[in-house]
Amino acid sequence: MQKKIYFPCLDGFRFYAFILVLLQHFQASNPNGFHQGWLSIEFFFLISAFLLTRLLREEYYNNNKVHAGFYFARRVLRIWPLYFFYLIVISIYAISVAYQYFSAPRLLGNIFFYDNILAATSEYNTNPFTYHLWHISMEEQYYLFLPFTVPWLLRQPKKKVLIIFSILLLLMVALRIWSVMNNKHHPFIYVLPISGDCFLVGMLFGLGIFDKMAAKMNSLLTFGAGLLLLSVFYFVPSRSQVGYHQVYIYSIAALALSFLFISITTNTHRILLFLFSNRPIRYLGKISFGLYVYHLACIYGVEKLLNKLDIHNDAYALLLSAVTTVILSILSYEFFEKFFLRYKKRFTFITNREP
Repeated sequence: MQKKIYFPCLDGFRFYAFILVLLQHFQASNPNGFHQGWLSIEFFFLISAFLLTRLLREEYYNNNKVHAGFYFARRVLRIWPLYFFYLIVISIYAISVAYQYFSAPRLLGNIFFYDNILAATSEYNTNPFTYHLWHISMEEQYYLFLPFTVPWLLRQPKKKVLIIFSILLLLMVALRIWSVMNNKHHPFIYVLPISGDCFLVGMLFGLGIFDKMAAKMNSLLTFGAGLLLLSVFYFVPSRSQVGYHQVYIYSIAALALSFLFISITTNTHRILLFLFSNRPIRYLGKISFGLYVYHLACIYGVEKLLNKLDIHNDAYALLLSAVTTVILSILSYEFFEKFFLRYKKRFTFITNREP
């Protein structure tokens, strides 16, 4: 019988995090709009790093080893079908309708998961509706090493693990300082692993380093502390502006999101359970990968339709974009993604709603 690990509130939080991303991208051209959706991406990194590390940890404890091939098979079945289907559809659209915006080198960056590096050295992807996919490239780079590093880390003393991660964090901070000193413009820091504080924290949670500490924390107070710390970002310069705030904002984000993470995974209060683990919200969180992938195309389609109908109402456009994205993602999940997800069971030792 397979062991199961499941944190229902994480599914719900994924959906709320997506809403912030949708709101930012909907208002991308508005300088006074909402521009803190990047924090949701950081939380996605933290959640994914935690879950994947925790699953590998349990597999190691149960089998005394980690099957790297099975791990990669699970990742491929979860990410690649939807991701490459979307790339194919968007590429066909770009070549046939918007060829002047199509870049074959940037498509290769998406295919081989180095689009974030291209974004760092030039600009976000100019192919239609793909500039958000740098996030997938960086995730794939992160998670390439997990099945090899997690078993080794589990064999090390807790203090040694903390020293290793502290050195990695200091190295990333040093590289961010170097980037600012050399006037590296946005999104150089943001789209490279040197901004990966949340990934490191997620791994530490997955390894169980903070389990005892988290168990003693009050979930409501911890949740409030996380929100309070996040409010700092309304008083610091934008991450797209070159400056030394780019050095510390990712560490503050990791700390704040860690508080939120603890509050919804440990001794969760009934209010938080109601907000994040009710069935409809959990389902929407379960399809959050589709929501993230499809939302830019849906925003464009809705805005184009409303312009043709001579309807100019931002609230209506935002609501319709959200509804369209949800409907498309449900159809994608139920009639396309599930076909591939069924095969994950063949490569699964510990069951979970893997990101």
